[in-house]
Amino acid sequence: MATPNTTSADFVVGTEGNKRCAACQHSWAEHDGISARFCAATIVSGSDRGCVCAPTANTVDSAVATQDGGTVSD
Repeated sequence: MATPNTTSADFVVGTEGNKRCAACQHSWAEHDGISARFCAATIVSGSDRGCVCAPTANTVDSAVATQDGGTVSD
């Protein structure tokens, strides 16, 4: 089995005190296990498939985008 050549450092941007997810721009510390894996897979695959982060992690905007382009407020 091949060893993955990525680390969690590949998925975060920003400074030590302000690490953000490179896929969704939410705080990396606010990702639960599912959203961390989803965002990591999004980055590795090079896709842009939205966000599954918990509503409390939605610190970028107070509205969550829907697939049809609309928004749902928290």
